[in-house]
Amino acid sequence: MAVISCAKGMVAQNLDHPAIGAVSFVGSSDIAHYVYNRGVANGKRVQAMGGAKNHGIVMPDADPGLVLWHPTGNSFRDNVVSDSGLADLGSATLEGDGVTVEGLGNCFSGNTFTSSAPEDIEGLAPCEGDGNGGDWSKGALDLVPLIAEQAPKPPEDTYTKTPVPEDQENMPDALTAPAKKFEGPAKPDVDAIKVPEKPAA
Repeated sequence: MAVISCAKGMVAQNLDHPAIGAVSFVGSSDIAHYVYNRGVANGKRVQAMGGAKNHGIVMPDADPGLVLWHPTGNSFRDNVVSDSGLADLGSATLEGDGVTVEGLGNCFSGNTFTSSAPEDIEGLAPCEGDGNGGDWSKGALDLVPLIAEQAPKPPEDTYTKTPVPEDQENMPDALTAPAKKFEGPAKPDVDAIKVPEKPAA
């Protein structure tokens, strides 16, 4: 497997190269459509995640202080948030080297929510005026266990319990029909295109 960041020319070479059997793309939806169509046309397995973000992997021996991005200077106003799990609104980072949650400069005003981390986040960091001087550690998020915690593995037979989808009009016989190679649109007949005369100057 190779992770490649490249321009369109290199993308096309990868999508056309016979030695490459599968491609996974992360980026805009428009380019995802291009990657999918061209890759499938060349008989490749394609995973095209349009409107998505690249994944980041932090290895166990990494220094989190060098990896973590500190969210600074953000303004959270007039949002309606509920049932978000740990907290509807939150501000957190890995503190150290002079970085504190209080010093991130994020502000919160006019939001509708039921829980925050730290508690009373709009009182601590309003978008207008000074905070109330409360306790930033009360109800604060501890990011270390969140970063270190691994999601439980799904049962190994999960895929066998997924229900078979019903036939769809655009995919009759989806389980047994042979795959069709994408042929793409027909090339236009350039000679048949009538070009208007150039207007007189």
